[in-house]
Amino acid sequence: MTYNVHGGFGSDMRYDPNRVLRVISAANPDVVALQELDVGRNRSRGFDQASWFAKRLSMNFEFVRARDCARGGGCFGNAVLSRYALSSSGARELPQIHDSSERRIAQLVRVAGPGMTLDVFNTHLGLRPKERHLQCEALLGWISAEPSTGHVLCGDLNAAPGSLPYMKLTGLMRDAQTALADRRARSTWPSIWPVLRLDHVFVGRGLRIIHHHVPMDTGARLASDHLPLVVDLAAEPCA
Repeated sequence: MTYNVHGGFGSDMRYDPNRVLRVISAANPDVVALQELDVGRNRSRGFDQASWFAKRLSMNFEFVRARDCARGGGCFGNAVLSRYALSSSGARELPQIHDSSERRIAQLVRVAGPGMTLDVFNTHLGLRPKERHLQCEALLGWISAEPSTGHVLCGDLNAAPGSLPYMKLTGLMRDAQTALADRRARSTWPSIWPVLRLDHVFVGRGLRIIHHHVPMDTGARLASDHLPLVVDLAAEPCA
């Protein structure tokens, strides 16, 4: 699952991380890539959301700080949660055009799944098209340099199909939502009436895409301003 949780603030702007928790629990994923988590911020009652979600879901987690928050203290970032053992393989700051741009981070977490290791890249790209293009190039360079074939890129990429970053990514990896002829791709933003497909799972060699879906029930529409994307994967059999 990839899910931009909007700091626990729903599409109605009400703060309630329990709604996000229910959406994740209903999907019952083995691995979850989360974006826009608050840790120690006044606006979210000082919660360490990464730890809070992981504890209630009985999952391991790795959190990466994207930026410190001047107002209200604490920080803001992304996390990968999993039922399986995790090891952090680092985080990289992505390019910014201006010093005033919001700092963006990509993290790599290795998931020790049954029978294979999965390299999960989790990120949240910027809002400016030129900056997003540079961030995508940096991300592709990092992914290409990793030796594993079990690559999965998850996140709110702020890039719709047909955009330059999207086209660059599909040159290296497969878009999970377009890989199956019998399944239609679904938009993820805004959650209350989704019209854009901004949240993605891209899959590298060595993995087979079995199924994908976007939860669109009332709970998911209210829990965040984004809908989650859930993808079922399996290891490709060796030739």
